[in-house]
Amino acid sequence: MLTPKDFKDTAVRLPIRPVHINGERIFRPPELVRITKTGRKYVFTENGGTFQPCESDPEQPYFIETTEYSPEYKLFPTVESAREYVLRDRLVRYVRDAAERLPDVGGHEVSVGTLMEIARLLGLSDARLNEYEACARPKGEPKT
Repeated sequence: MLTPKDFKDTAVRLPIRPVHINGERIFRPPELVRITKTGRKYVFTENGGTFQPCESDPEQPYFIETTEYSPEYKLFPTVESAREYVLRDRLVRYVRDAAERLPDVGGHEVSVGTLMEIARLLGLSDARLNEYEACARPKGEPKT
């Protein structure tokens, strides 16, 4: 679990929401900020920001901005952790978008083998995959 002690002299501030320009979602780049003070629970930055652990999921690799309304920024202790988070987020968005583009009738444009590989990469066990194959096998057909 991330604590204020994990934040040293500088941190990476990442905007939470994209900016919409001409109907396109533009993600503002992360920026380095100087840490002015760390407390027992909070981290304070040079621009007046106050950050604390994410209450809904304390295992997240970032602190969330403490504001009266909705937070605007996430704060990461290192450039590497921010970079990994952004890359993972973009890849997950890409995979979701690609999955939504598959037809509702079983994804005919993508081969079954490719879908099985994707399922394995996403953590579907071989036992569960075998169950799915068994559901598709007609009664009386021998196992291959």
